[in-house]
Amino acid sequence: MESLAAGEEGTVTVELTIGRDDRASDIQLQRSSGYANLDEGGVLAAGDITLNPPPRTRNGVPTSVRLLADIVWKLPLISAEKYFPKDLPGGAPVGPNDVVVGPGPIAGGRYVPPRDYPALSRTRNEQGVVTLYALIGADGHVKDALLGSTSGFQRLDNAALNIVKRFEYVPGQINGVPSPIWWPLTISFSFRGERALSCSAIPVITPYEKRPRVPSDSSLPRYSRWTLINAYGLTEESLLLTEKGWMSFTYTYVRGMAIAQRPPAGRPGARCWIYDGIDPMMDGWVTGL
Repeated sequence: MESLAAGEEGTVTVELTIGRDDRASDIQLQRSSGYANLDEGGVLAAGDITLNPPPRTRNGVPTSVRLLADIVWKLPLISAEKYFPKDLPGGAPVGPNDVVVGPGPIAGGRYVPPRDYPALSRTRNEQGVVTLYALIGADGHVKDALLGSTSGFQRLDNAALNIVKRFEYVPGQINGVPSPIWWPLTISFSFRGERALSCSAIPVITPYEKRPRVPSDSSLPRYSRWTLINAYGLTEESLLLTEKGWMSFTYTYVRGMAIAQRPPAGRPGARCWIYDGIDPMMDGWVTGL
């Protein structure tokens, strides 16, 4: 997954022996792809190489053979632009060649006290995740907010819209100039520190987000992903935040994915986009108790 998010692809050449039992052994890297993760994966993948038919001598006696093999890694990703929001008012215009840097967090800029949890929602045990688009101004303050996907409870949605308007950020920049930018934000309402399940009608993403380059030894979260599942928990589509922005996995790759999640509780028959927790960072977390 690290290589996918970093946009790494290439060819790994290995030398290996196919034994008389048609098993690969003594696998050695001969030519690097230029990426350590792909090289390691290529050596591991070479362990599954077999020959059909298995190697034999002319008189039919099984023997072993030494050979070279290329392991080709190609990104199964295409642009996710069809999911980008259209015509959000108030943001600065962005051209195709402009360099956009998204808003960044500041210490204390996203504080959410327990009293922000609506009292009636606590009484009724209402929990959920609200995703929004927020217009973060050139001064770092939130100027406007629009609901991206509902928590399933109007009280929580309204509370989230009010909460984010207090937030402050390092302002985003366009070509080095602080500028108003629409940005996705997430507010989770849950009890006892449990993470509420986010079931969204749409993936809340923007064309300006980029995955920062993360050192391999870093403990910081590395992945952000939206996954569309059906009522049986099977993956129908998946989006990944990469260093080039949000990308969609190809249909062939998605078909090979295993069951991604349990079906959303209380929503039988629903197709559901889930921000699936690979990256546990949230803009706000409101705890009822």
